[in-house]
Amino acid sequence: MNIKAKHALRIVIGGYLAYLGISLFKQAVFDGVGNIMLGACLGPVFTVIGLGYAINALRKVLKIRKDEIYGTADETEVEVESEVIEDKEEL
Repeated sequence: MNIKAKHALRIVIGGYLAYLGISLFKQAVFDGVGNIMLGACLGPVFTVIGLGYAINALRKVLKIRKDEIYGTADETEVEVESEVIEDKEEL
């Protein structure tokens, strides 16, 4: 599984978590189903975490696509890879 597929899966999972949070909040507050306080408190928490997870993965995918289009590489990744290679040579 390549890195773009992993990020796409994370976008879907984050969106689903946000959907669950919204539906939990809606059921607890408007329909009165289940524990109202728990649903009203955890619904927004799930929504924020899910949206944050999805947005972060989407930003990474867009950055990867921009790097592919313009042919630029992230210098920090190159530096980290060279440090790992140097550490293996010392062993």
